[in-house]
Amino acid sequence: MKVEEHENSRGRGSGSHPNDIGAAFLLAIVTSLQLHLAVDALGSASTVAVAYGTATVCGITAGNQNQRIQCYKGNEVISILPHVSFEAISGGKSFFCGLRTGGHSLHCWETDAGFSNHSFRPKRIYYSTRFPLTDLAVGDAQVCAREVGSGRGRCWRGLDKGGSLFPSPDAALKFQTITSGSGFSCGILKNNRSVWCWGSNGIGSKIQSQFRNLSMVSLVAGESHVCGLTASGGALVCKGNNGAGQLEVPPNSAHEYSALALGTSFTCGLRQKNGVVSCWGGGAEELNIQNKSNGSVSFELITAGSSQLCGLKTSNLTIMCWFKANRYSPAVLPLGMIIPGPCVQDPCSLCGVYPNSAFLCDGSGNICKSCQEELPFAVLLPKNPKSSPKKARNGLAVAFLIVGAIGGLAGACTILFCISNCLAASDHQELNINPSSGRSFSLTELAAATSNFSSDNKIGAGSFGVVYKGELSNGTEVAIKRGETKSNEKQNAFSSELATLLRLNHKHLVGMSLILHFIS
Repeated sequence: MKVEEHENSRGRGSGSHPNDIGAAFLLAIVTSLQLHLAVDALGSASTVAVAYGTATVCGITAGNQNQRIQCYKGNEVISILPHVSFEAISGGKSFFCGLRTGGHSLHCWETDAGFSNHSFRPKRIYYSTRFPLTDLAVGDAQVCAREVGSGRGRCWRGLDKGGSLFPSPDAALKFQTITSGSGFSCGILKNNRSVWCWGSNGIGSKIQSQFRNLSMVSLVAGESHVCGLTASGGALVCKGNNGAGQLEVPPNSAHEYSALALGTSFTCGLRQKNGVVSCWGGGAEELNIQNKSNGSVSFELITAGSSQLCGLKTSNLTIMCWFKANRYSPAVLPLGMIIPGPCVQDPCSLCGVYPNSAFLCDGSGNICKSCQEELPFAVLLPKNPKSSPKKARNGLAVAFLIVGAIGGLAGACTILFCISNCLAASDHQELNINPSSGRSFSLTELAAATSNFSSDNKIGAGSFGVVYKGELSNGTEVAIKRGETKSNEKQNAFSSELATLLRLNHKHLVGMSLILHFIS
């Protein structure tokens, strides 16, 4: 192999979107005097990574000209090569690796040693201008990736007890995706979608034999088990070790999950319809992932360590993690906003552009949507101060809070259904509109509050929309009016109705806080 292609050789290597329908939501939050408004798995490419042996979590930041990496370890935020852009990261036991934008360079960082100047020391293990990489997959100790054009798999590091490096698969094998676990890696072959595994222990060959008669479209590895979706029917299948029930897939799982994350003794998936995490296996019980408060939190992606699970929240693209035996779990990490996918120079013509990509990538590319069934609710993001008005109109419109005295005559009877016990409220102050200082809610949060706008939550309907009762994650009771408009005439009428509600003020109307959320 030429030095230009690999200057660091292995000897050195150590829910569905509503289409064409404008939707507007009127949220009336019942208030009182006390109310205060306030990925992927062990070895798979993502924009969030966990180095599980050192409790280090990293993410690729959003809203910057460079998609740099930031990590969180020991209550400290650590910046990684702040002037370099990365498209994917993946974590192992005591290190993580990052693939630079374009796939021409692969770097790794040890997380078990100390760090100087508030950063880990990088080590480049691959560089090539001719053979860019994709599908970065870090296992327990090995690092694997796939050549973009040929599909050839390559691996580095991963010394076993005998001093041998982790092997690369045969050069004749061409993969459409790869993933890594503890001492093994697996991939889906391009020619027949069968599963092929290799490695330094026997678990890889065991898993390959169990997938023998299946054609797969996706594959994700944990420590000693692998899960994926079948090509025929989209059924979720898990193979490998089952010591804690991590292979016991829930019934009726076909087309149920949009992403998977596997640890040592648990398996988790994101539900297609709402992005909520669902887990099984003994390790999930130890992490207390299935507690009541998580049922209303939606995620864009999830990633796992041996006994950790992290997810990227849909509402604000921040990282929330569960840690074993941690009384602060789950915790939202102070890493800021993280991109939900790589920023690429691509029109994303196959499945479309992710909402607000211009802001998330700071004009340096697009984030392409997943070609799986999309969640029905888009993320709510702050307005990009650098973008032009034209760009702003093309993204999500700004959601704003209107604080003050408001009520309603037209359509207000449906809202009063929820607040009839509060009619003795006192006089209210003059209407004050202050969009910059208010609380905003994403469509996902509103959907979770109303059980995905279930008919069981419906309390009324008018000419321009339906009103649903709901409960926010903090226990606040709400009434949400959802207007679906297929014409400008109905959209204008619905907007006029909202404007009427905003202008009204009466001493016998209960105090409310309103939010308008428009999706173009």
